[in-house]
Amino acid sequence: AALALVCRGNDSCGGDAIECGPAGCAISCDGEDSCDGDMLLQGRLSVLSCNGSRSCSGSADCSGDEEGCELNCRGADSCLQVLSCGTLGTTRQCAVNCLGPRSCSSNVTCESDNCAIACDNDSCLSDVSCEAGTEACAISCDDGSCTNNVDCAADGSCNINCDGNDSC
Repeated sequence: AALALVCRGNDSCGGDAIECGPAGCAISCDGEDSCDGDMLLQGRLSVLSCNGSRSCSGSADCSGDEEGCELNCRGADSCLQVLSCGTLGTTRQCAVNCLGPRSCSSNVTCESDNCAIACDNDSCLSDVSCEAGTEACAISCDDGSCTNNVDCAADGSCNINCDGNDSC
């Protein structure tokens, strides 16, 4: 069975790294400062939702999925360390959504058959990239986002959309 973990309280699910097994996982970090360890999301289908302020302050990697992987950074100042897809193994589909104010303040990288990276609300303040080995890449940067390097080295299609004030 897939791991389902909900971290509702402030400072909840802290400390050690959280790893998903081959069945995948659904992790929801809803409390302020929740999920401060590294996240290793592997398996059939994995979803990480960082909804609390300053949640998911460790690094997160999605690798080895069979049906897709999603990293959602919706809380203010969430996802403070490197976010990556495909670092630890082949990934078919990865979506990284940095939509919370000032979320994803470190590098965001993706190597997958299909990568979709969305940044909004002054997020993605370091490098954003689709790596070589990616078949299709879509990077979307809105209001005040993607203020450092935005790169697409995909083997197939690249679509970079800078829309909004002070993006890219």
